[in-house]
This record gives sequence, C-alpha cells and structure tokens, in this order.
Amino acid sequence: MANASNMSLAELEAMLKDQKKRLEELKKKQAALQKDLDGVTQEIAVLEGKGKGSGRRGRPAGSTSTGKKTVRRRRAKNAKPLKGYVRDALAGSKKGLTLQEVLDSVKKAGYKSKSKNFKNVLYQCLYHTKEFVLDSKKGTYSVK
Repeated sequence: MANASNMSLAELEAMLKDQKKRLEELKKKQAALQKDLDGVTQEIAVLEGKGKGSGRRGRPAGSTSTGKKTVRRRRAKNAKPLKGYVRDALAGSKKGLTLQEVLDSVKKAGYKSKSKNFKNVLYQCLYHTKEFVLDSKKGTYSVK
C-alpha cells in the first residue's frame, strides 16, 4: 500500500472503492459461514437430544432443580373484592379522592393484601374499571 499522503484524489477514491468491495465480499462470506455453523450447531443439539425434534420437553435429562425453594404466599381473604372497597371509599367523597387517599381509605376499611406494591394494584383497579373516572386536572378519582 502506498503512502496515502503521496496519492492523488482519484487513487484514494479507487483504493476506498476496492476496500468497500472487499468488505462486502467478506460480509457475504461471513453470513454464509454463519448459516452453515448454525446448521451444524442445530444438528449437534438434535443428536444430543437438546434441539428441535428431540421429542423431549421440560428440564434436560440429568439436571436437577436449582435448590431454591419458592415460597408461596397465601392469598388474603376479604369480604368483598377490591372494586367494592374502592366504590365504597369513593362514594363517601363528593369531590373525589387521590390515589393515596383511596389507598388509605381502602386499608382503613379492612382490605387485606399481601402485594409488595399494593398502590400499583389499586391503580390498575381504578384504571381498568370503567365505573371510576379520573379528573386529570385535580388528580382525583370519583364514581361515575
């Protein structure tokens, strides 16, 4: 390769064109080789019984559980659904309640939840129930 500072503009452009052409050829070759490699990898997986067509489902043979015990929390029992508690809380307020006020009112009424983020559960209830409307200017919820 000649020194780039001694080359004319036309020679530099020709050299750049050659390098781009070589790059495209290498990328095509890489894609073809990758496709071949993927096929070989899949064939190996099938022969080992891990790939598609092995007929097995579930945990691979010989593997054991991770050793972690999952702790299942029992669902809290309430006299009525969350919607009912929210309806009662909002019915008692003429101007509406903010999300935090609804949360406090529902908990005070005796609703039990073991949710790690009960505020989000309450928000989802308010958002997805057409009976409750949000006054976006005041940030309060009320019953239709």
